[in-house]
Amino acid sequence: RKPAGVGSDSGTSAEVVNKPNLYVNLVDTVTGRIVHRTSHVNADPTAKVCITISENWVIYTFVNNKSRRTELGVLTLHEGMIDSKSLTAFSSPEQTTSFSSFSMKESKPVVLSKLYTWP
Repeated sequence: RKPAGVGSDSGTSAEVVNKPNLYVNLVDTVTGRIVHRTSHVNADPTAKVCITISENWVIYTFVNNKSRRTELGVLTLHEGMIDSKSLTAFSSPEQTTSFSSFSMKESKPVVLSKLYTWP
């Protein structure tokens, strides 16, 4: 799935104005595959983007030019305990004793993302 705004350049002027200018890609460093990709519009290209990665989550901040506020993005990676739609409290998770990035089924975690506005 491509992020919003990626593709042909033959769009209307509104599409050109709202093209994303900040892309966040999570890459599996073993296989080189993109695990998750997200994009944001109106990010200030001159402002610094800060990223923190720890265990199964990624937090990043950037300045939004349109709202003139800092926005905080949170990505959490989950395996086996949730499906791609939501958390499933009533189903038992499929867990294995071994993990390999080369196994197609087990290697792609579910990524939940939220974007918050910092006042």
